[in-house]
Amino acid sequence: MLPFAKTVLSALTSLGTGMIVSRWTAPAVKNSAGLTKALLWFGSVGMGIAASAVVEREVKKQFDNTVAAVKEAANHIEIED
Repeated sequence: MLPFAKTVLSALTSLGTGMIVSRWTAPAVKNSAGLTKALLWFGSVGMGIAASAVVEREVKKQFDNTVAAVKEAANHIEIED
């Protein structure tokens, strides 16, 4: 279950990040023409992919750290009868 949750969480956050970066760069692409427009479009897509990869890596790292912290905390819990 945890690997599936980790995959879904990282996929959704990386997709959202790529969309945000593309949205931020859209005005520059719309206001240009010709070769400049094509280059800005490819740059926008590249920045979106790069941002997605960075966010995905960080989300996976934080997910693993959180799971490890919860497991460690669970080991220190004593239940009294």
